[in-house]
Amino acid sequence: MIINFSFYNFKSFKEEADFSMIASSKKESRRFNDTQNKTLWQDKLDILLSAAIYGSNASGKSNFIEALGFMQSMVLSSQQHVPDSDLVNNSFKLNTSYSAAPSSFELQFALHESVYTYGFRCTKDGITEEYLKRKTEREATIFERSAQSFSKMNHSPILRDIVKKNMVHSKALLLSMGTVHNDPLCVDIYKYFVSLKIMSGIHDFMYSNYTLKLLSDPLKRNKIIDLLKFADFGITDIAVEEKDAFAVNFRIAGNAENDGILREPSKVNELYSKRYVLNDKNELELIQFPFNIFESEGTKKFLNLAGPIVMALEEGSPVVVDELDVKLHPELTTRIIGLFQNNKTNPRHAQLIFTTHNTNLLSASVFRRDQVWFTDKNGQGESTLYALSSFKKEGKSVRNDEPWEQHYLEGRYGGVPFLGDFDNFLEF
Repeated sequence: MIINFSFYNFKSFKEEADFSMIASSKKESRRFNDTQNKTLWQDKLDILLSAAIYGSNASGKSNFIEALGFMQSMVLSSQQHVPDSDLVNNSFKLNTSYSAAPSSFELQFALHESVYTYGFRCTKDGITEEYLKRKTEREATIFERSAQSFSKMNHSPILRDIVKKNMVHSKALLLSMGTVHNDPLCVDIYKYFVSLKIMSGIHDFMYSNYTLKLLSDPLKRNKIIDLLKFADFGITDIAVEEKDAFAVNFRIAGNAENDGILREPSKVNELYSKRYVLNDKNELELIQFPFNIFESEGTKKFLNLAGPIVMALEEGSPVVVDELDVKLHPELTTRIIGLFQNNKTNPRHAQLIFTTHNTNLLSASVFRRDQVWFTDKNGQGESTLYALSSFKKEGKSVRNDEPWEQHYLEGRYGGVPFLGDFDNFLEF
């Protein structure tokens, strides 16, 4: 479970952004079962199960998601980096003193019976710092790194060995290299980062193959079908049929002996939705339709995301979605959030973190104040991130009985665009 994510000098975030999934001690509304919005982990930490991030366009919402995605991609692939190549430079570019400075990323998460804190700093020239800490009863440092100097690796002879043999170059994380060489703890942490499902709600088609693959598993298939029925699209079942793709006949230049080469057709999966149709006998008949032709964009998106959501609920892993509500009805978005905020549908305490413009969710009947976050950007192009629970105006905190949606749209919490006078602009 994600406990805290902090980063700085990344894209529009010049200063540190600190995002917490620890429940605040503030008393919340009694209008809903507040206990299902959080879980008490190991009788130690109250950890939230969902969080929504609001903000105007270009305020930094997507950059927050990208920061976590960048950290994940570094952990999963830095061992493949070429020592002589540059790392991607995502630093804040609107201030020259920051453009060449290190970007920093730190994730604190609960795994098994311990809390881990892992972080690193990097520039285009390589890793400047890296560290891993574990806390069960007391905190212990697993390793520390400053540029190419490594220390405190008493817990791992494998890490000591690969460092001694100079096997960790400046563009590779020690965590990634430790995973390659089967250090048990590094492998565990690596698997945790694999389990993070960081997705785009706009490019949902990217997850269609993932969901299609799950449909071949009878148990997961039933859960995905149940989820579609729950969404009330009128779909009774889903069918996946394997068909031949088009064969390709092409000619190789300079090959005078052969008019062409016929490539064997590959196989593709075609998706069909099954619906009850009233036939000419006035009887209901189950008919299947080509899914991508017949179904709406919202239905397609829901199915594409259904696979990752089902797996997250089954594994108890975090799901992070940019623009969750695009193409989805507000009530359906609320229902998806409800899957994570329900002990029956989410017994393994999966988490849902998402960006949204859906102000219908800004209600004490859906969220606690510490589950609502905002991004805002100042005149210098610098983004900030803050929770509704910590927001104060004229020294006063936001009450749990305020009309959050109305006050947000009025600009009382920030995070809304200043649009100027459109009427004057559009005069002809």
